[in-house]
Amino acid sequence: VFSTTAVTEGEHTVSIEDLTGTFQVTLEAVSKPAKLELANLRSNRAEAEVGETLTISVLASNTGDEAGEFSLELFVNSQLRETENIGLEGGETVTVQFEVVENAEGTYTVTLGDLSTSFVIKSEAVPVKPAEFHVSDLSVDPTSVLAGETVEISVKVTNVGEASGIYSVD
Repeated sequence: VFSTTAVTEGEHTVSIEDLTGTFQVTLEAVSKPAKLELANLRSNRAEAEVGETLTISVLASNTGDEAGEFSLELFVNSQLRETENIGLEGGETVTVQFEVVENAEGTYTVTLGDLSTSFVIKSEAVPVKPAEFHVSDLSVDPTSVLAGETVEISVKVTNVGEASGIYSVD
């Protein structure tokens, strides 16, 4: 492994025996174009009654440096149900929610991008378990600082209930 520091702008060529490679040096950072990544597609209920409103949510992130406009297409059982257009700044993540109502019993598959989840509609559904939060994985970094320095404290908060809720940290 070799390391080098190039201080002049332009393309540089590296040769070792009969192998060559190149790298580019710029005076300004190259920005990554806007790119949408979806994660954590879920329904607020695994089981609901006929005619009951379910909330489908997904985390939408722009992993690029530049702002971008994105179109999210929600499919239920392979049929387009709703399209949501969102604008995200570079590095921004938002939760996007869709409301779905089904009027027939059955198992429904929800698809958004490459993600999918499912829910069941019954004539009588099990009552929703209220929001209940568990806090774990406390992390303090760094564990020793000088006065005036920043300490980052984080925890993992998990809702083990079925209903949505808000967890407040004091």
